[in-house]
Amino acid sequence: MDFILAALFLAATILVAIILLHDLLKEFSKVSITSKQSFIRLILVAITTIVLLVAFILYLTLSTGKVSYILATIGT
Repeated sequence: MDFILAALFLAATILVAIILLHDLLKEFSKVSITSKQSFIRLILVAITTIVLLVAFILYLTLSTGKVSYILATIGT
């Protein structure tokens, strides 16, 4: 069960990173003086999302007590 959860969280993290990178590149291609505020907001949302995902994965890792197993699964 832990392996499945770790794999799902890894897949979700990769999916979110791809979506955010796509949005970031789309915004970067049309950056002008008026859209810099939305560009900065997008970067802050991306950073916040990644931090929350990492925190949730660490919480799952520490709550299950199988630190090395889950971290090894996430690392592959």
